[in-house]
Amino acid sequence: MLVWAAFGVALFTLACVLFGERFAKAAVAAAGAPERAGGSTNRTARFSRSVGAALRAKERRVVWRDPWLMSQLLLQAAYTMPVAVILWRSGGPTGTVGVAFTPALVVIAAQLAGALSWIALSAEDAPDFLATAPVARNVIERGKIAAIGQPIALILALPLIGLGFASPWAGLCALLFGAGAIASSALVNLWRQAPSRRGLVLRRHSQSKLIGPMEHLVSILWAVAAAIAVIGSWAAVVPLAAVVAVLTINWKWAPIASPARS
Repeated sequence: MLVWAAFGVALFTLACVLFGERFAKAAVAAAGAPERAGGSTNRTARFSRSVGAALRAKERRVVWRDPWLMSQLLLQAAYTMPVAVILWRSGGPTGTVGVAFTPALVVIAAQLAGALSWIALSAEDAPDFLATAPVARNVIERGKIAAIGQPIALILALPLIGLGFASPWAGLCALLFGAGAIASSALVNLWRQAPSRRGLVLRRHSQSKLIGPMEHLVSILWAVAAAIAVIGSWAAVVPLAAVVAVLTINWKWAPIASPARS
């Protein structure tokens, strides 16, 4: 009880330090109080000459400023973990930590990448503004895709470290195949953009009957390849070849030109 009480106090203190000022401003705004005009701030604006750095900073702020959005994405990804626990506890060929949890982390990485890349590419709040910027479209898209890597890395860092301690080979496979799943899901959403509102991220597949199956197929193939690689079989190249075939078909018949084409 003392340990859990101390943990709760520490978590509460951390929440107050990180979100206290923001909560107070939101409470004042909700009460109808007028915003203080001419308020001074100690923050200084920092400018960067790199277009990619500016785009990455923009997308990171868009993602982290919406706690509801992140909570929904994390909740959706968390549904995969109980399956891994059941496979681990059931014994048999899946009764090892590596075989049970490596595919789950790969699937979670693919799900997060699909949702965040859709938010960055298809749920842009000011697409016309970016279209008038003196920057090539492929530069903008590369910056947006690069921005989703940091949130996914922060979310999966602790599970990957834990898996690496339990099984170094499984941790390495989860890292490599998870990176491949992230890139594949991002490419699917890049080539088949479906503009919509940001709040509809959990229903983003309703606009296109093809993007959803493509995302799920790619994530499953990467997860299968990761599980086979953890076992130590060269048969992992078979699902990897299927991933390449799916992405090639997707790129060939994509309604939106890829950066390589533009």
